[in-house]
Amino acid sequence: LPDVAELAATFEGQLSGDQLRLLRDVVTALDHDGLKLDVERLLEALDQLATRDQQVLSAFVQPTGWVPAASSAAAEYEALRSALYAHIRQALAVSSERTGYLDPIIHLAQLFGGLDIFSLNYDTTVELASSRLGVAYTDGFDPQWNGNQFEDSRFIVRLHKLHGSLM
Repeated sequence: LPDVAELAATFEGQLSGDQLRLLRDVVTALDHDGLKLDVERLLEALDQLATRDQQVLSAFVQPTGWVPAASSAAAEYEALRSALYAHIRQALAVSSERTGYLDPIIHLAQLFGGLDIFSLNYDTTVELASSRLGVAYTDGFDPQWNGNQFEDSRFIVRLHKLHGSLM
C-alpha cells in the first residue's frame, strides 16, 4: 500500500480543471517551509482552508484578504478535501481475503478476551480481518468519534488509529 507521501503525489493525477489548479495553489503555498508534502499535511491544510472562517486566526487576516492560495471559496476546499479522502480510500482498498496474515493477531485477541491494537495506518485491514473472522471490533467511531467504545466489553479488538480512520 502507498505511504503518506505517495498518497499525496498520486492524488494530483486524479484531478483536472479547477480542482487541479486549486490543489497546485495549495501545494505551492505549503512548499514554503521545505517540509516534504504528505497526505497528512495536505489534509490538514484543506481542512483548515475549508473551515477558515471558523478558525481563531481568521480574525488576524489583513483587510486585503487571504493570500491567493487561500482565496477560493470554502466549498471548493471542502470538495477538494472530500476528493482526497476518496482517493485515499481507493488507494488503500484491500479485499478481506488478503488480510489472512492478521488472523493470528485476531485469534490472540479472542484468546485473551480482548486486545488493544495501535496503528499509524489509515488502511482498514484490521477491521476487514476482524469482520471476516466474526470478531467484534471498534476504532472509536460510531460514526463520529466516541472514545467510550474502547471501554465496551463487547469489542474484542480495540483499534486505536492514531492518525484517524477512513471508515
